[in-house]
Order: sequence, then C-alpha cells, then structure tokens
Amino acid sequence: MFKKLSLLIAFGFTAVSTAFATPACPDGGSMTAFLAPSYSCQIGDKLFSNFFYTASGTNQVAASGVTVDTVGPVGTGASIPFADIGLQFNAPWSVSAGQTTDAAIRFTVTVLDG
Repeated sequence: MFKKLSLLIAFGFTAVSTAFATPACPDGGSMTAFLAPSYSCQIGDKLFSNFFYTASGTNQVAASGVTVDTVGPVGTGASIPFADIGLQFNAPWSVSAGQTTDAAIRFTVTVLDG
C-alpha cells in the first residue's frame, strides 16, 4: 500500500508542475492569440503577459490583421535573430489622403530568474 501511495504522490507533483509551464510565444501568428484572457508566453528569460490591442481611425487594422514574430538570440526559440529578446508586430498600417489610422499595443514583460 505504501508503494502505491508514493507513486501517486510523485505523479501528482509532476502533473502540477507541467500544468503551470509557460508556453513559448507563438511565431508568425495573429495578435488575436495573444489577447486571450490570462494569456502569457515566454522567450528565453522573458515572460510576456497582459496583452491589449485597440485600433481607431478611418482605416483600422483589426487584431487579426497584426502578425506577431519573436525576436531574440539563437537558442531562445525566436525566429528573428537579434541580440535582445522581444516581439515584432507587423500590419498594413497605411492610409491614403484624408484617412487616419492608429493602433495601441500594450503588454507586460517580466524578467525571470536565470
């Protein structure tokens, strides 16, 4: 009986630690994925969370039209090699005469131990 209990307890701790693992930031996808409630992702030792996006003007770009790419040193999982870790936002933010467009992107970056 003691052996069974020990195995169940060890399995329980493994399941808990796996459930709280932060996923790697998706690359090349839409900003929409980042706007899910309580969403967070990680690149290297940086945790990105609390995403917010809003657009205004006569030529607005919806969150689904914004592509997010990951930036960072080789080995961090980022697709765009660069010395610093971050996110790159790309969208067709452009206007013609008499039009306006504006977008605000906000998020929190936390530096993790390591």
